[in-house]
Amino acid sequence: MLQDLDMPTALINLNEPIGLLRFKPMTNSFHTQVVDMTPEWASELLKANTYNRGLSRSKVKSFVKQIINGKWRKTGQGISVASDGRLLDGQTRLNAVVQSGMSVPMVVAWNCDNDSFAVFDTGRARSATDVLKIAGLDQHQAIVSSGLRLAIPLMENPKAYFAISQGITNEEILDLWNNTKDQCEWCASVSSAVHKQFSAFSKSIYFTFLYLATNKGWDSDFLLEFSNLFGSGAGLESGSSILAYRQYVTNTVLRCNMNQQRLQTLASLISCFNKHVEGTYVKKFQSPKIPPMIQIISPKNETDHL
Repeated sequence: MLQDLDMPTALINLNEPIGLLRFKPMTNSFHTQVVDMTPEWASELLKANTYNRGLSRSKVKSFVKQIINGKWRKTGQGISVASDGRLLDGQTRLNAVVQSGMSVPMVVAWNCDNDSFAVFDTGRARSATDVLKIAGLDQHQAIVSSGLRLAIPLMENPKAYFAISQGITNEEILDLWNNTKDQCEWCASVSSAVHKQFSAFSKSIYFTFLYLATNKGWDSDFLLEFSNLFGSGAGLESGSSILAYRQYVTNTVLRCNMNQQRLQTLASLISCFNKHVEGTYVKKFQSPKIPPMIQIISPKNETDHL
């Protein structure tokens, strides 16, 4: 299937694999086409990939996931081929088509200037925070986007360990927010309040904890009580897991921008919460060893700890 975009186009038989060397546009002028990009054609085009930057495997994984799950969308972004036949832009999308083994609609720009690769992707990519703001979330966009990015793979695979947030798309984050708006806004509000009292701890990681805890069935009043104690540290007695963990956080450098460290920090917070629920005496906090990822304790005995 091929759709003209009001510009000169070549006639292509897409029922057969089309190699770059076997196809030349019928005009030497710049023009674009929407084509049904097959894995075979994508593989041929990648053979002419000489000017692209290093391949982002995480981005390829993200695109593959979109294709397989039927989430691929036609946009103005596609691939660009120079007048001498070299692939200038689009290697990530083409690799995703090859790896997925499925065909998708894609824009192809033919006869681009040979030196145009220098100006590709110089703008800032739209982030999940941008998408949430556009969708109507008027505050805490960064907390929600970062928190859900950490939560989604843990919901899909609770025992996930490394690089767990890679491959999570903006659309996945937007869909989850749309389906749980009230929950997200409550978690973000409480996380922000905790951070104001205890700035050493990450707002987004605390959001993830609250989101997972509410999914587990914990009552918001109990979580709010825990959050007030964790944030303020007021009235905590010796042996309290919250007091011990607050001291640990204060005396430890937490590099929460790193995926592995973010997961370790979340595991430590969950351990603190579980010990608080169980009433475990903690003299000195020890960060739990993962994998496997530590799970939030069941709320079935919640009333015993109120």
